[in-house]
Amino acid sequence: MIYLTADPHGDFSYIEEFCGKNPTSLNDVMFILGDMELNLGNSGIDSIRKSILADLPMTFLCIHGNHEIRPQHIDGYRETSLFGNKAYVEDEFPNIFFLNDGLIYHVGTKSFLVIGGAYSVTRMLNDYKNDLFFDDEQPSSETVKLVDYLCDSYSVVDYILTHTGPLNYIPYDACTLPIDQSMVDRSTETWMQKVYNKLCFQHWFCGHYHTNRKTDKITFVYKKVIEL
Repeated sequence: MIYLTADPHGDFSYIEEFCGKNPTSLNDVMFILGDMELNLGNSGIDSIRKSILADLPMTFLCIHGNHEIRPQHIDGYRETSLFGNKAYVEDEFPNIFFLNDGLIYHVGTKSFLVIGGAYSVTRMLNDYKNDLFFDDEQPSSETVKLVDYLCDSYSVVDYILTHTGPLNYIPYDACTLPIDQSMVDRSTETWMQKVYNKLCFQHWFCGHYHTNRKTDKITFVYKKVIEL
């Protein structure tokens, strides 16, 4: 089985509950669409949270959010091959994988283009000055070039999985922080809208906005498990 969720922010209780109620195994996969908060640079907290997922009967495929360090920059992760492309894993937690932005993975009969990253709007709030931010939180220029190439060369992909979503589908009513939305960096969402307009796909799933809703071919997910 293939499942997905988004934005647990270190709270995996609902995933534990889901696995407790369903006969899952390591042959089942769950995409987590960013902000797992498993890689915060605090070895104690990171290890505790990863241990929770590692004890569950599921294989987790994680996409980079905007509240975590990329695994390429963390000692202990190694590159491996997974579902037809490269990913990162730690030997201590062999069922938790981090996927690479801009690559296509083939799980079962389905193809998944994954793109992580987003702009952290909490940068704009003084009250969040102790929040963790990282310079590479948004997709890199290399990722943009790779995906643009895929848009020109791939005729169709089954699913697009991202952390944030295309510009025209931003759920502004879910943006409840007291900031001027016109000042938010929307460069990633603007580019993703171009991907949406150009690439043929069945459905697009994303997180980031802490809401659950479906509009056209876009579904935003927040702490909810969806079966594909």
